[in-house]
Amino acid sequence: MPKKDINIFWFRQDLRLSDNPGLYNSIKNGATLPIFIFDDENSKEHINGSASKWWLHHSLIALKQSLDNNLSFYRGDPKNILIKLTETYNVKVVKILDFGAVVEFRPGKEVLLHISEIAWERVEKVEDYLRLGDFVDVKYVGFDPKTKKQKVSRRLLLERPPKKDK
Repeated sequence: MPKKDINIFWFRQDLRLSDNPGLYNSIKNGATLPIFIFDDENSKEHINGSASKWWLHHSLIALKQSLDNNLSFYRGDPKNILIKLTETYNVKVVKILDFGAVVEFRPGKEVLLHISEIAWERVEKVEDYLRLGDFVDVKYVGFDPKTKKQKVSRRLLLERPPKKDK
């Protein structure tokens, strides 16, 4: 399957879904990775008060739910984060599991490629898509604060199939 570019849509101050031309154009032009960056690096002079923090927290929870939990959060310097998000890695499959594959992200650094990130369609058996020793391209998609692990996706590099009419 051919590789497809992915659009990164960075929610900054405008957290609206409806009537958001930037988000609309991003989705219209292909697969979109919605992100929000907590910019600790460049906002030293502007410190949010407790009411602003409360509003942002609850707004981001609602936004993530509206996006079917597909909003990724990052903290740090946006320039470095965006550079890292645009990188593609060729990784080796080192272990097959029922719920995904372990890939060697960097020498000595293994990362889980979750079964939901292997292909756009539902994957019943990982072995139908990947074999031990295969080299596959993945996109770095961030750090999961719950599991404290890095996340990668093969699915985001693949052409998204057209939606079926119901």
